[in-house]
Amino acid sequence: MLLRIAADEGEVQLRPVKPCPRCPIPDIDPATAESDPAVTDALQGYRRSELLGAPWPSA
Repeated sequence: MLLRIAADEGEVQLRPVKPCPRCPIPDIDPATAESDPAVTDALQGYRRSELLGAPWPSA
């Protein structure tokens, strides 16, 4: 798999090493290195928003 992303300087090509459906890194607090699912929960609610065209009601 090769991802192509347009940038001001031209196209950037990325080849993911191990693609995953959802990245766990946003849940990591950089100050404490502890995991908290609050960020993923908030993003999940945003992705389910009817304003974004989600076919299901927001939680």
